[in-house]
Amino acid sequence: MPRRTFRGSGGEEILFTGKYGQGYRKYRNKKTEIDGIMFDSKGESFHYLKLKEDKSNGKIKDFELQPIFKFPTDTRFKADFKVIHNDGHVVIQDYKSPITRRETAYRMRIKALKYFYPDVIFEEIGRR
Repeated sequence: MPRRTFRGSGGEEILFTGKYGQGYRKYRNKKTEIDGIMFDSKGESFHYLKLKEDKSNGKIKDFELQPIFKFPTDTRFKADFKVIHNDGHVVIQDYKSPITRRETAYRMRIKALKYFYPDVIFEEIGRR
């Protein structure tokens, strides 16, 4: 198993072990599994549970995990949730941390989504 260590910005030693994605994660999110589905963070998995509860209580009609939007530039955007409300309107939700929201690449994908899919209602959800 490969082992690598290096210094973090605060001088602390960071140890990476195993394959990519194991050990220390860039934004310190913790992958979580619920109902056999692997989520990228605890917050995203909690939002899934909330949507499940809302569906069983009749607050929303249905929801879908990870809808994919393809752009003519041969790129794509995979959101976290597609929520279908009782009145039929659809909202695309993406769970992001405050740090990820500021990333240029993420901002560009959101701009492309709004440009190529102008009828889509998009919401960023997550910690503020």
